[in-house]
Amino acid sequence: MAAVLLLAVQAVHADDRTPEEIAAAAGALVASAEVAYVSDYLSFAGRDERGVVLFALDTNRGRAGAAYQAEHFVALYDATAGWIDVPGYDEFPNTEERLLEWPASPYFEASGGPFEGLEVTSTTMALALAVEPLVPRVTVQDERTLFSLASAGATLEIGGRLVRGRVIYEYLVMADANRLGGVSLAGLWRRLTAPSGFQGLYLATADGDDLYLHETAGGAAAGLAPTLAFLVSGGDTEVLRDVHLEVVDHAFAPGLFRWPRAWRAAWRGERGAAALSVAATAHDTQKSWVIGGFAMQAVEGTLRYGDREVAVFGFGELIR
Repeated sequence: MAAVLLLAVQAVHADDRTPEEIAAAAGALVASAEVAYVSDYLSFAGRDERGVVLFALDTNRGRAGAAYQAEHFVALYDATAGWIDVPGYDEFPNTEERLLEWPASPYFEASGGPFEGLEVTSTTMALALAVEPLVPRVTVQDERTLFSLASAGATLEIGGRLVRGRVIYEYLVMADANRLGGVSLAGLWRRLTAPSGFQGLYLATADGDDLYLHETAGGAAAGLAPTLAFLVSGGDTEVLRDVHLEVVDHAFAPGLFRWPRAWRAAWRGERGAAALSVAATAHDTQKSWVIGGFAMQAVEGTLRYGDREVAVFGFGELIR
């Protein structure tokens, strides 16, 4: 799953960092860190005559001293079949001690690269994702964290069925923190003092564009970046400012909390006022504890922006 991003914003770049500059910044962050963490998160949303298909694959790796770790998070949803188990949601040995590079995995084979064209194939079932060269959309960085977003067209082949759609890609690099195997004293302090919680919407539009929006716990008063959002329209990127995201409905959860299940968002952008309304059509609790949990949802709704009204669909990710 995508790690919760909580950082003081020093720079937000829209489209003006090249893949080479992003890679150089990532390398500089982890070069001297005893503890580090890197994540590549692919979120696919597509649709054909049989309905919506969603696929998420997070490939995480970490370093804690001389020890290296790796794991996948996987989610697959088919509107005709519901949630489908995909082998590989597990830790696996990082014997080649790879951090910035994709580690060799017993569950998924990868060829190419995010910005050159990427193909990811399951070794255990008829499932393959082909992603066009990703286009950087937004990059946020502070002194210990790099978070970069990109998107592109993609196709998902599942059981002989070819579904066309879009991929939103998150690239997260952290020094002094490692969710897989340890944390430095600096990373521990940040973890203990930062609020937790995340809700993210990874959406494709019916006419082939992207909309991404996430909100973390905390806020400007805590020196954090509480929201981050971008919209791709006709290939052009708009970083969305002053986004107001509101949960308008909740569902029962087995604990001292409730799951959000419907949202509306509003902002004023380059084309005037915008309004987003989405609701969950399916929910899958990944992990649950008394005061919170982690869940994935299939969501659908409508975006109204300027003179445009378009259907949207994709994943909702929740960490409470």
